[in-house]
Order: sequence, then structure tokens, then C-alpha cells
Amino acid sequence: MTSSLTDRYVTATVRDLDDDQRVEVERELRTTIEDMIDGRLEAGAPSRPAAERGVLAELGDPVRLAAGYTGRPLYLIGPGVYPQWRRVMTVLLSTLVPLV
Repeated sequence: MTSSLTDRYVTATVRDLDDDQRVEVERELRTTIEDMIDGRLEAGAPSRPAAERGVLAELGDPVRLAAGYTGRPLYLIGPGVYPQWRRVMTVLLSTLVPLV
């Protein structure tokens, strides 16, 4: 089965979303992509596949886009706990490295 770049992009984006959010985000994302492709074609894009690739490149990484929909951060150590993490790592390294 062959799928378009848009199908694969949307699938990658909504894969980790909650079930109640997935349908709405998928519909919204497909509409946005189609509108952006149409805009690029009207602006003089050489072909539909070229416009589609450009739009998907502009939207960026699907994982980041999905994180924007869910509001989940993409970092492990965030700004709220970084000072404590750094302090713990400094103590651990200064203690364990001489022991080894």
C-alpha cells in the first residue's frame, strides 16, 4: 500500500496522542497541510509533490508538532530542576571519580 508523504507525516504526528485528541488533530492537520500546499501552488510552486515536501519541511519534526498539541515538554531535565540536577551531578562526580 502506497501512502503519500502527508499521510505518513500525519500518522507520525498523531501516533502518540490520546484517543480523544487524535481524530480532531488529524483532521485539523490535514486541512492545514492542504491549505498550505494550495497556497504554495498558487504562489508558483513547480509541482504538487514539491509543494507538499516544502510544506512538511516547514512544519518540522512530527514529534515536536505532537508535543505542541499535547503540551508535553520534550526535555528530560527542564529549567525547573536543572540547578538541583547539576548540584547532584557535581557531588556525585566529585565523590565517585576519586574512588574509582
